[in-house]
Amino acid sequence: MSLTSAQRRYLFLFQCVTPMVINVIVCAAFGVIDFRHLEFVPVRGQPPSVMADLLATSFLLPFLTCLIASVLVHRDVRRQAVEPVSFVTRSRPLWIRLLRRPLLLRALLMGLAGLLLVGSAVVVSLSFVSVPQIAVKQFLAGKLTFAALYGGTATPLIALLAMSDPLPGD
Repeated sequence: MSLTSAQRRYLFLFQCVTPMVINVIVCAAFGVIDFRHLEFVPVRGQPPSVMADLLATSFLLPFLTCLIASVLVHRDVRRQAVEPVSFVTRSRPLWIRLLRRPLLLRALLMGLAGLLLVGSAVVVSLSFVSVPQIAVKQFLAGKLTFAALYGGTATPLIALLAMSDPLPGD
């Protein structure tokens, strides 16, 4: 697979940088709403906790991103704002062949993959944290960094998949 410079620019600007900014804004808003009444957030345990929040984000970010970004990418392909990515059927990467599903099922699979891959890394990482709680401001700074980096890496992959979809009516 070889992307044109226009496709790479589209993926970087509109499916990497923009989602990073959006994820920071959305996560900041929800973080402030969810944790405004707390001074400290427990690292582990029942929600609200750092682990529970990051596990939820590990699933919800790719799930919702898949639902939203796929529709927007399809619109951009239809409007010819970006060229679709075409693969010879035999040479489609395995991850694309596995995710050739209706959008809701694809989003669910992406969310579960995020939970499995990113969520398991969160659990392992937090198992090494020796403090029982952290200040809300520190947690929110970490959560926003996590969301920005996660969104900036997951969204271009989701968009690339959507760019290779046959459009309805094609």
